[in-house]
Amino acid sequence: MAKFYGLVGGALSHSWSPFIHSLLGRADYKLFELAESELEAFLHDPDLGGVNVTIPYKKAAAACCDVLTERAGMTGSVNTVVRLADGRLLGDNTDICGLLYLAERSGICMQGQKVLIIGCGGAAAAAAAAARLSAARQMVMLSRRGGPDGDMSRLIAHYDSDIIINATPCGMYPHCGQSPLSRENLASMQKRPAVIDLIYNPLRSRLLLDAADMGYICSGGLPMLAAQAVAANLVFNGREPDLSYPQPQTEDIISRLLQQQENIVLIGMPGCGKSSIGRELAGISGRRLVDLDEEIGKAAGKTPEDIINEQGEEVFRDWESAQAARWGGESGLIISCGGGVVLRPENRFYLQQNGRIYWIQRSRGKLATEGRPLSRGDLAALEGVRYPMYEKFADAAVNNEDTVADCAARIWRDHLESIGNKRA
Repeated sequence: MAKFYGLVGGALSHSWSPFIHSLLGRADYKLFELAESELEAFLHDPDLGGVNVTIPYKKAAAACCDVLTERAGMTGSVNTVVRLADGRLLGDNTDICGLLYLAERSGICMQGQKVLIIGCGGAAAAAAAAARLSAARQMVMLSRRGGPDGDMSRLIAHYDSDIIINATPCGMYPHCGQSPLSRENLASMQKRPAVIDLIYNPLRSRLLLDAADMGYICSGGLPMLAAQAVAANLVFNGREPDLSYPQPQTEDIISRLLQQQENIVLIGMPGCGKSSIGRELAGISGRRLVDLDEEIGKAAGKTPEDIINEQGEEVFRDWESAQAARWGGESGLIISCGGGVVLRPENRFYLQQNGRIYWIQRSRGKLATEGRPLSRGDLAALEGVRYPMYEKFADAAVNNEDTVADCAARIWRDHLESIGNKRA
């Protein structure tokens, strides 16, 4: 009987592993959601070829293995289990491989540095092992419930850290917006530390966006996810993982994931053509188009114009922020925003966490005003207020003076090129 491969965990509905392993040639890679009481019998199924293991079973899986690699022995947990030719179960920890790859890819060197790890679970153990293998000068592990070096109340004693690694699920989808460190904590750091967040969904956590705002070198967990999967596939095939950067196969997976998951977000003045461009982009990409004004109408039971006329602009902005938070946390969408979405700074986080934001520019005389109550006054004054906000929000600006098709094609081309240039 053919051996089976897949991912074992408690809740796997949002896993990207089947897609990743299909790119590695394992189209039969499956998801196995199990209760902990089922884990041991599952792993001892003689037809098991190899599985990856995720939350919350990494330590329990290690206890089921007959032999552990040196990497797994350093952590006491495994994320990769393979059945050897003699029937024994080998446990490995390719999360360490993934984190070492991520760090090198991002230009973050742990050698001789003080590394602060937030968390005390399996991911934190992998981060600690990576720090030791990288010859970190000092390693500190804190967690909310109390790590080896104390709880988060001890953070102030480690403001001299050179590197911070978040190895907790704080901020992971669907709890986007949470962070294990406040902006004040980050601002108090003495050495402008590099920041690594092992979370990959959303692509950019609150912690990462705050760190990037402060000019810190930072990386999310997507490169680690891809690199550990490539390493696990090598282990499945009886080979030792190559930890060096760059690896073309790993880089291809990262690009494919970004292309699939990163939203394209359209902002700009009312009437600049965002909705039409969004529909064109949906046709080019095969993605779903989400128009925030339409979503507000569905949720409120009345049009944005009616909300503004009857309840005022601030009530409308509340609805708008709620929809930006809802859809900005999703992946692989085209999102068309109302012209005033930039008026609330929190909307930038909602849209940027999974998106590349495009400012659609169009000359004032070509802006449509029908059905747009806030565009009926002095458009020049409105532009004066909003243009600096659009510039701050946007990752790129695209002119919409030609056809909608031309504008959409330029955005799609830039989206693909930006993914090819990403290294964090």
